[in-house]
Amino acid sequence: SEELKADKYAIYGQSIGAHLAVPVAEKYQNEIDGLIIEGAFSSHHDIAADRAWILGRIFVAEKYSAEKSIVNYKKPLLIVHSVDDKTCPYKMSIRLNQLANEPKEFYTIDKCHICGPHFYPDSIDLKIQAMFWD
Repeated sequence: SEELKADKYAIYGQSIGAHLAVPVAEKYQNEIDGLIIEGAFSSHHDIAADRAWILGRIFVAEKYSAEKSIVNYKKPLLIVHSVDDKTCPYKMSIRLNQLANEPKEFYTIDKCHICGPHFYPDSIDLKIQAMFWD
């Protein structure tokens, strides 16, 4: 039987998975080659506050945070977020991008929350390839 071997390993997370992918990528960055996040929120406190204002910040625990982890992540990063996202505010990915280290790319799309692979598969694929091979 043939064995599948990848040249590069990346983590791709969407929505809450994107929020979780950042601390995982920070912890295991010596074992991966890149991180792609789409429709991520910056922290549990931020997304809770977006829904329940100050009460969200008070009553939601935060054991880990994309916002805190991204500053220590040093590998290639692609952030994808829709300006039309009604689930997770676009401004949260802007915040993550501001905190992120180079090399990074922020890819603004439109359409719905985490719909990038459906509406933009070719351009996202090209951006992922460029992270590793350009």
